[in-house]
Amino acid sequence: MKLRPYQQQLVDAVWSKLFEKNRLLVVAPPGAGKTQAFMAICQRAIESKPDINILIILNKVMLVEQTQRRISKVIPNTGVYCGSLNKKDISNVTVASVQSVYKADLSKINLVIVDEAHNFGKKEDSHYAMLFKKIDHEKLKVIGFTATPYRASGYLYGKDEFFDKIDYEIKIEELIAEGYLMEPTMKAPPHAFDTSNLKIVNGDFDNKAISEMTENDLKCSEQVTDALPRLLGRNKIAWACATIKHAEIINGLLENSVIVHSQKSKSENDFSVQAFEKGTVRHMVFVTMLSEGIDIPIIDALVMLRPTRSVNRYIQSVGRALRPFGDKKDALILDYGEVVKNCGPITKPIIRRKGERKKKEDETLKVCPECFGIVDKKLVQCPECEYWFVKEEIKEPKLTKKHVQEFDIMGGVRIIEMDVGLVKLAYYKSKNNNECVRISYYSDSIIPESIDEYYTWENNWSRKNLQKRLIDLGCELRGEIKAQCLELVKRKPKSLNYVLDGKYKKVKKLNF
Repeated sequence: MKLRPYQQQLVDAVWSKLFEKNRLLVVAPPGAGKTQAFMAICQRAIESKPDINILIILNKVMLVEQTQRRISKVIPNTGVYCGSLNKKDISNVTVASVQSVYKADLSKINLVIVDEAHNFGKKEDSHYAMLFKKIDHEKLKVIGFTATPYRASGYLYGKDEFFDKIDYEIKIEELIAEGYLMEPTMKAPPHAFDTSNLKIVNGDFDNKAISEMTENDLKCSEQVTDALPRLLGRNKIAWACATIKHAEIINGLLENSVIVHSQKSKSENDFSVQAFEKGTVRHMVFVTMLSEGIDIPIIDALVMLRPTRSVNRYIQSVGRALRPFGDKKDALILDYGEVVKNCGPITKPIIRRKGERKKKEDETLKVCPECFGIVDKKLVQCPECEYWFVKEEIKEPKLTKKHVQEFDIMGGVRIIEMDVGLVKLAYYKSKNNNECVRISYYSDSIIPESIDEYYTWENNWSRKNLQKRLIDLGCELRGEIKAQCLELVKRKPKSLNYVLDGKYKKVKKLNF
């Protein structure tokens, strides 16, 4: 099983920390391949201790068989424990639904992996609480995986929580920069729901109020009529709805569509998903079934029609559209539910304690009145349509488009692209007397620009990273540093992506 570099780093870090503590929390965005990572952890555990017993807990029955099939290709002795599937096999590795397995005899379990750990309830009568009360012992190791380490009452970790902190995290902006996830293009078009006066219950909008608001034929018609022209050129569109009735109204307004929800049988839903993913069906309308665990990389647009304050629902839903596929260039998110307004950027979502209202400082984004793009509040010009937000205050614009791009619609530092005209290797000695190989990238533009990378020759970790970079540039790793610095670059990138890390420019990706 081949892992991506960041997945391998995750596995190595988690494995090392398992010897230091019993409970680990791992955070990785949707599409990062969490299942691949915990499969590799299971493999390593079995190689280290062949008689180990591992329990993998899932919150959704529909994902149990899917996960077991994937793991059994790598680890043959894999069982399923799920009452709904009429299977109760405890094996070397057992994939189970929490709703069934908490009643089982789990006295021999050594390692528990909890997928979607944000579903881990605090209440003493929750399935998770009852399960761990039964099997918790001083040698039991628990690893929780989640993309969203928070619940309606606040963070999943901290004092008096099951997990004390985040032990390893992969950030969504890093995977976007490295090309493992697509960058979202977020828009808040007209005809969105007004959520300002909605009642809040347990941290989210009241379900009854949401139903009344969304199950409106006229409003649905307005939103679909507005959305369709904006979706021209998109191949596969997912429509996130609030209720089954709401989904049925939306589905009735679309052509070439399927609908997926909990009142349909498993075979009906499977058929609909297959027709959408591998057939000619263009639209899939769903309620909550696709918000976690379902991997359909072909989705290149998401229409959010369900108002929510739930950051979990928001991140999980958007994550369905961020997976790369073919020549897919980005993921278009049309927000008719004021979701981004209420939840914030996907990299820095607004996490509120129970009963806490939105604060002014939470407002880090704004909407362009010209193209309806959701952009950073600090911007004076829209990076997509170049609309100037403060025309009356600016006589001679001083910000170039490149500077505009340094702000990120997701709330972090934006990835900036620089055309590359020349690449050179050079010898460099740092202030600490470390001998380094310096790789300099020079811009291919009228305005001169350059970016340097430094690799310490005697540091093994730095040397390994240098070797990877030299392979990219068509160079060989030579026997001594000064010979290396005379090597000529044989494979020059057309451009590179970088971010501003303080006052330094940090290369994220070379584009050939």
